[in-house]
Amino acid sequence: MQQLVAGAAPAAHHRARPRRHHPGQGGAAQVHHQVPPVPRHLRPERQPVQREAALLQHDGGVAPRHPREDPLRRRTTGHGEACLRIGSQQVVQQPGGEHRIPDAGGGHEEDAHGWRAHSMVGRWRAASPLVCAASPAKIFGMPIAPLSDRAVVDLSGEDRLDFLQGLVSNDVTQAMPGRAVWAALLTPQGKWLADFFILAAGERLLLDVPAAQAALLAQRLSRFRLRSRVALAGRPDLAVWAGWGEAAPPAEALAAPDPRLPEAGWRAILPAGQALPGAAGDYDRHRLALGLPNGAPDLEAEKSVLLEAGFDELGGISWSKGCYMGQELTARTKYRGLLKRRLVPVAVEGPLPAPGTPVLREGAEVGEMRSGHPQGLGLALLRLPLREGERLTCGAAVLVPRVPGWMRLPEQAAG
Repeated sequence: MQQLVAGAAPAAHHRARPRRHHPGQGGAAQVHHQVPPVPRHLRPERQPVQREAALLQHDGGVAPRHPREDPLRRRTTGHGEACLRIGSQQVVQQPGGEHRIPDAGGGHEEDAHGWRAHSMVGRWRAASPLVCAASPAKIFGMPIAPLSDRAVVDLSGEDRLDFLQGLVSNDVTQAMPGRAVWAALLTPQGKWLADFFILAAGERLLLDVPAAQAALLAQRLSRFRLRSRVALAGRPDLAVWAGWGEAAPPAEALAAPDPRLPEAGWRAILPAGQALPGAAGDYDRHRLALGLPNGAPDLEAEKSVLLEAGFDELGGISWSKGCYMGQELTARTKYRGLLKRRLVPVAVEGPLPAPGTPVLREGAEVGEMRSGHPQGLGLALLRLPLREGERLTCGAAVLVPRVPGWMRLPEQAAG
């Protein structure tokens, strides 16, 4: 494994000083060889290993660390998250205790303040400053799943951050090793086109995107390149995985906690074709139990708005980063209270309705079904105000809305 080491030591700020020669003094000028010590603030520091670079660099080299990353400093963000780099690993703590969401995939360790720790080997131990990544043999039987409906798009070039920052809904500068960013690309009118996860890998940003939208997304982003020094390319050599509960990502993966909810687990990028023993997780069931959208068919291109799908509560929007495409409608919807529908988790009683099936309340249409799971879980786009626990008809099935703890409905926010 290659290691990233700081560059050469800075040049010394002194020279060998010749002794002044006085007339009448015999012999050549003498040279003073005593070298003063290098100031402490100029000494080179050894940097920790960057694991993911060897996996993801096309040229096989190790890229420098993200310029905005401070490996030993606690940093807080606008979403209230705190990150601490420990050795070559990173713990990401996120506020999750207040969500009151049933654990759909396994237990989590939670402290008295509601913080949950994401572990590289199950649970973090408070007395251990370093934790080694789990080997595949140690994750047998854990809830891990390959996401075959996802693909990876590579964004490289020195302008990659500024380029993407002006286009998507979230703060791209927050993406760094051990921390992913969830963001959406909108039309100029503020309607959803695609959403994806952004992971930093040295001098690249890797976008975890829906496979069906990967080519279209790269094409749309390329339209705005103009003179920006960026390059976009598909990465069929990489695949996306997810894990939750007590599962740990493999050591060689580029992994980060799912930024939407602590209970969502982690996402990882691995070489395509690599198999993980014991990968028997059902990701759709897991994310539907939490009420998390998954692109289409949960959202409709050029029709859905972000606040309908919970992007505000789930950390998919930055309200302080500045302008981006579609920002005006998104902000107006929030601050003027114009939201009329919400994507809501539902319990399904009966046969699973197909996406797009109308949802009826006493014969009147109040929404439509979106994605679902045969074990009685689904998401439905429902008109507000919402009556939690009411029984709605959808085809031959009955839907019962259930509002998760993380969701803030307009009438709840007003109260």
